[in-house]
Amino acid sequence: MHSLYSSNRYGKTAPKTSGGRGFCVFYAFLGIPLFNYFLMKFNTIIMGVFTFTYRQCCRGQRKWTTYRLIVFPTLIVFAIFLGGFVYQYSEGWSQQECMYFSFITLSTIGFGDLVPETSQAQIACCIYSLFFMGSMTGTF
Repeated sequence: MHSLYSSNRYGKTAPKTSGGRGFCVFYAFLGIPLFNYFLMKFNTIIMGVFTFTYRQCCRGQRKWTTYRLIVFPTLIVFAIFLGGFVYQYSEGWSQQECMYFSFITLSTIGFGDLVPETSQAQIACCIYSLFFMGSMTGTF
């Protein structure tokens, strides 16, 4: 259901029957707004943590925009490398493939040329997207 709610289109799972397609449309019609609302609230919590950290650490030394220009790109690079290590361990892909997959996942492009096959990697992809996709959209 991860690919149904996010805009990633990995192309491995799709309904075949007309009943399955109708159910998919109905389910997505309800699920996508709910999932987006959940993601918005989750991102608000993450931003609250960053704002609190900024206020505690910087105390007016830097403006928020400067802080965002430093923290979010650093967080994205960290997320791409973290995803690279996780997928390399669980899928056995090369480091380049893993970092490419991490970026494609976080940017919500989802070409489908690399797809997590193991259950470990699929669960990691859901958790990874939940935690880091908001940071990618908060930067650009």
